[in-house]
Amino acid sequence: MDHSVCVGAVCFQKYPGDYSGFLDLAAELELSWVELKFESPICLREGSGKYDEIKEKAENFGIGLSLHTPFVGLNIGSIYEKERQESLRRIKESLIAAGKMGITLYNCSSRLSTLRGIYRPN
Repeated sequence: MDHSVCVGAVCFQKYPGDYSGFLDLAAELELSWVELKFESPICLREGSGKYDEIKEKAENFGIGLSLHTPFVGLNIGSIYEKERQESLRRIKESLIAAGKMGITLYNCSSRLSTLRGIYRPN
């Protein structure tokens, strides 16, 4: 029986670097998994938008990736159409980014509910 443990980390939006830098840190710490948070300001930093490089770096380091869709200020059940549409747009944007990084495991949660699944981009 294999008793090995995989250890990973979550890259919170308050991390001062970008996704690429967080992968460097994860490799240094010999982590096997990283979950990226798709929240401002980290998702907007220059190195976070280089999706092909992030995908390649994670593969080279042997680090698995998942993505947490945005949740701060979102309300997909809003009775206000503009708010609901903007919430859906931000989630869709994160799933497209996940696909570009080769990420197929995502976490979509708020304080009220959690949805985990596998996203398979077309």
